[in-house]
Amino acid sequence: MARLIPKGGGGLPVGVPMHLPLAQLPKNTVLLDGSAMPSWASSQVKAMYGATLPDYRGRAPVGTDEGAGRISAAWAKTPGQGGGADTHKLGTDEMPSHDHAASASTNGYHGHSGSTGTDGSHRHSIGLRDGEDLHNDSRDRVEGGDDYGQSGTEHTRYAGNHNHSLSINGNGNHSHNISIGHRGGNAAHNNMQPSIAGRWVMRLK
Repeated sequence: MARLIPKGGGGLPVGVPMHLPLAQLPKNTVLLDGSAMPSWASSQVKAMYGATLPDYRGRAPVGTDEGAGRISAAWAKTPGQGGGADTHKLGTDEMPSHDHAASASTNGYHGHSGSTGTDGSHRHSIGLRDGEDLHNDSRDRVEGGDDYGQSGTEHTRYAGNHNHSLSINGNGNHSHNISIGHRGGNAAHNNMQPSIAGRWVMRLK
């Protein structure tokens, strides 16, 4: 750097912030760290910047918006003001629209209970011709005749072939438990563009 910046910092303009990737500062230059203006600075530099040096540490320069509408932040409208952040955590409105996987529990498995009507119990009448009997058992002789061999009627035993009515209780109403999985660690993301580190310095005289 000795050939590019002559001894005494004569190759650098006075009062102009410069970005230099140097570990050692040229003579008559200072680091722009927001500290008090050195007493040995030229009167012209003191007149431009006042009693305090600009603070360029950890910042990238950006042009003031000047009505362009590219940066909405108020700090970008005033020279010398700083803003921005090295990390940013997304809010709800900033997250991409997305879905979550869900699974239902097996608690929904169920059955139905029912009951039949009681009017299914019945029997049927059978007409008999003279001299007919369905059974040899005297207990099952025809009804309505005084003697065996006369016509009459007899009944079948109860619980013959028949239908039953069935009513189903409304136990089918139920609900399912849903569990929604979540993703993400809720951490802030790096907000810094690819960069190269250097030192913001200024020649003061």
